[in-house]
Amino acid sequence: MCIADSHFTKVQDCASAHEMWAFLCGYYQRNTTATKAYFIKQLFNLKMAKGSSISNYLNNIAELASRLVSLKRLVDEEYMIAILLNSLLLS
Repeated sequence: MCIADSHFTKVQDCASAHEMWAFLCGYYQRNTTATKAYFIKQLFNLKMAKGSSISNYLNNIAELASRLVSLKRLVDEEYMIAILLNSLLLS
């Protein structure tokens, strides 16, 4: 197993790789209101950069939505459409 020294001290007492992974996920993917608010803010403030591809932009939106789903915070389809339309550059 390959793990950074800074992480090893946190998991050195875990009995299995599964236990280590579960601990690290819990440690770094905190399901707090602040974490949810951060990703919601990121989603609402996301803008398509001039010159970037639409597929890259849609991937960024999908990644943020996926992170919110993993935090058990679903984003309604209507909100996703509004976010998408609002954040596209006018040409």
